[in-house]
Amino acid sequence: MEKILEELYQESLKLKKEIQLIDLLNEKLNSRDLIIKQLIFRPDANIKIKMYKEHHGEPHVHIDIGKSSHNASISIKKLSFLAGSIEKKYERKVFEWMEKNRDKLLIIWDDMQAGQKIDLSILN
Repeated sequence: MEKILEELYQESLKLKKEIQLIDLLNEKLNSRDLIIKQLIFRPDANIKIKMYKEHHGEPHVHIDIGKSSHNASISIKKLSFLAGSIEKKYERKVFEWMEKNRDKLLIIWDDMQAGQKIDLSILN
């Protein structure tokens, strides 16, 4: 039974990542969105954590809440707001996940900025 549950869990993780990719691809593009971006994590339907290939500033992620874009930018190294803000009820969830995955996020940042293939499966 445990083996079946683990297989189902792994399949659900794959499906979640595929759905996140579909959501990202279905977003409307505008001239600002022509840069490369990747949906890194979506802890619930209201929060999107994205990373862009940007070649500027320190390693960071962008946070979208609900249907709005770019509510905040958060430093990966310092775990602090670089711009914007998000509601406290989302802030704790985002910061806890980022702290847990900080080293992995920095690897993904470096790979993305270098134009290398990124592996999101390393994230928890």
